[in-house]
Amino acid sequence: MTTENNLPEPVELGKVLVTGGAGFLGKNLARELLNRGHQVRVFDLAECDLEHPDLEKIQGNICDKTLVTKVCEGIDTVFHTAAVIEIRSTKVVSQQVKKLSYDINLGGTQNIIDACLTQGVKRLVYTSSSALELRYYGRLRSLFLKLIKHFQCNF
Repeated sequence: MTTENNLPEPVELGKVLVTGGAGFLGKNLARELLNRGHQVRVFDLAECDLEHPDLEKIQGNICDKTLVTKVCEGIDTVFHTAAVIEIRSTKVVSQQVKKLSYDINLGGTQNIIDACLTQGVKRLVYTSSSALELRYYGRLRSLFLKLIKHFQCNF
């Protein structure tokens, strides 16, 4: 159904999880969702300084598959904003930082997708940045094709 302006009706988000909820994008998104009356759970390695009666905060690592699965329990919508963003040239980034970026940006995203599928999450909104290295693009693309195929087959 559409509105008078031919825009789609807003989607009911249900209970929302924001990964990276202590970061700039995640915290501002969580604040806006709370202001709009949503129940929000934030999940981040860092401590989130937001306070609100409808806010649940969980600290942890998206590389912990078991924890990610628990965090997604009872969630209807996931906004995945957690990431490691390296703003320096890839020529000066250490192998340690590159590994961390790979583990979180790809491995963590895989854990989020798997947890959404396991827990029956209705929608996943993924964010990225231009800092994503092209060599990771193919793997990310295959992760999202897997997710799309699942939803086409099951809903």
